Amino acid sequence: MSLSAWLKRISDNSAQQESASVGGVEESVARQLEILQSLTTLSGEGRLEEMLSVLVRGLHDGLGMDRVVFCAVEPADRIQGRLGAPDEEFAKTFHFTLRRQMADSLSRAMEQGGFVESMPSDATRRPVVLPDSLAASLRDVPFLFGVLQLGGRTMGAVYADRTTTGRPLSESVVEGFRHLVRQANLLMGRAAANRGTGSTFSA
Repeated sequence: MSLSAWLKRISDNSAQQESASVGGVEESVARQLEILQSLTTLSGEGRLEEMLSVLVRGLHDGLGMDRVVFCAVEPADRIQGRLGAPDEEFAKTFHFTLRRQMADSLSRAMEQGGFVESMPSDATRRPVVLPDSLAASLRDVPFLFGVLQLGGRTMGAVYADRTTTGRPLSESVVEGFRHLVRQANLLMGRAAANRGTGSTFSA
C-alpha cells in the first residue's frame, strides 16, 4: 500500500471508528506523515539513536498511544525498556528474559520478527502468552508489540498501549502501528548502512 493510500485509509477509519473531529483526524494524519519524514531524514544521516526517540515519541503523540516503550536486547538475553513516552517510568519496569524455547509470545516475536497484538477481551483471538515478569501487569491490557531488526538481527522492539485512557486499539491504530514499525525497520537499515555500523546499536 502506498503512503498516500495508507494515510487516506487511516483518516477514513479514524473518522468512522473513533468519532474524531475532522480537524483532529487531519492533525493525526499530518503528524504521522511528519514522523515518517523525520525518520527518513535521520536515516540519511545515519542517526539511529535519534530515530528510535522519534519513533517512540511519534507513536505516543502521532498515533495517540498512552504508553510507549522501546526495549533493547541486552547481555544474557535480557530485554529491557530503554526509552519511554510520555515518560521513562513505565520503561524502567518493562523487562523480561528471552526464552529461546519461544515459550511466550513476546520471545517468539523477538526470535522470529513480526508483531504481537494482545486483545484480552476478544474471544476470537488466540490468547497472548506473556513472560513471567510481565504477566501480572499486562494480563488484561490490550497492547501492540513490534520487533525492530538491523541486518536481519533483532535489536529490540516497541510496545504500545492505551491503558491509561481506556480507548480501544481500533483497526486504524493497529494498522498505523504496523506501518510505522515496518517503515522504521527499513529506514534503520538504511541508517546503519549510511554510517557503516552494520547491525551494531548503542544508546
